[in-house]
Amino acid sequence: MLADGLSRSRSLPTEWELNPEVFQELLLRFPHMEIDLFATRFNAKLPHFVSPVPDPLALSMDGLSYEWLHRDLYAFPPFPLVTKVLQKVLTVECDMTLITLLRWNRSSTTLLLSLLVEIPICLPRRQGLLLQRDPALRHPELQALSLHACRLSSRSSRKKSSLLPSWIASQATEGQEL
Repeated sequence: MLADGLSRSRSLPTEWELNPEVFQELLLRFPHMEIDLFATRFNAKLPHFVSPVPDPLALSMDGLSYEWLHRDLYAFPPFPLVTKVLQKVLTVECDMTLITLLRWNRSSTTLLLSLLVEIPICLPRRQGLLLQRDPALRHPELQALSLHACRLSSRSSRKKSSLLPSWIASQATEGQEL
């Protein structure tokens, strides 16, 4: 714990968080989110969070190992973990708001599309969308990122697949990355 505390005395390059104002807009739209799955005490967006490191304030450690069943979750995982998150959503009955990149060339795109229950919300590409504890740090690739808030569910009764084909077609015809 001491070593971890010392290592966190400055921001780590992987601990990006969504701007609190943008998160509040999402919370107004999805008010039932109850647990932040990939957070530390410094960047948790909800009162209950799961930390990647031991923390007495966290519900547990490791968002992928935590029990998701019958929960409404918020997840902004490191990008390399998105496929694992999608695979777990597929196997566990839960709802989730996932912050992720959407791109046509990703192997996880088909899985993500199969879990969508609403059209993804494109997050604004603006300075300050992603923050760290050190306010001087800016994300180096923010303008290149196409971040979306994706509402997912493994429960087939929640799926609204009739909305998605028109959204997918509009993304492809406008030349935007999905």
